[in-house]
Amino acid sequence: MAVRKSTVKADVILQYGGRQYTQKDIIDRVKAAAPKAKDLTIYVKPEENRAYYVADGDADNFVEL
Repeated sequence: MAVRKSTVKADVILQYGGRQYTQKDIIDRVKAAAPKAKDLTIYVKPEENRAYYVADGDADNFVEL
């Protein structure tokens, strides 16, 4: 008997201080700020209205939300 795998579509939406950001919005902003990066890690700090990111090992980066 074959087991069927189901796919779940999920979205992440950050709401804070009357604003709303999707995961895609944040990733697109970081990619625009670091267009040549091959590896990104993003840390969202809504209380600072910023997304900090590590691009290819360089950790001193952020974008405004």
